[in-house]
Amino acid sequence: MKTAMQLMLEDLELRYKVLSKAEMLQACGAIEGTIDYAKSLIIKEKEQIVESFDSGIYVGTYAVDKDGEDYYNQTYNPTISKITITEINTQKQHIIDMMKDDEDLGLYSPI
Repeated sequence: MKTAMQLMLEDLELRYKVLSKAEMLQACGAIEGTIDYAKSLIIKEKEQIVESFDSGIYVGTYAVDKDGEDYYNQTYNPTISKITITEINTQKQHIIDMMKDDEDLGLYSPI
């Protein structure tokens, strides 16, 4: 299972790889900052999950044999998935198509 922030970070990293393969450096620069911010939010998210778990484990008579850190690591083990070339090419083509649509609408102008 992954947290919402972990899913978002994976998506941003995939988009970054696609854009860098397409040599879209301006877009890469914008996404790099967003990736860094998302990473900092993952740390905050983990702290909140651990704190919530630790705060709730002694409610009533229920107690568990693990703490919030153990719970987080067992439930949201942040493993990085491998991205295949096919996925990168599919995302790359999708982004190129979106940019062409934007260009046709006058919303985007290539440098």
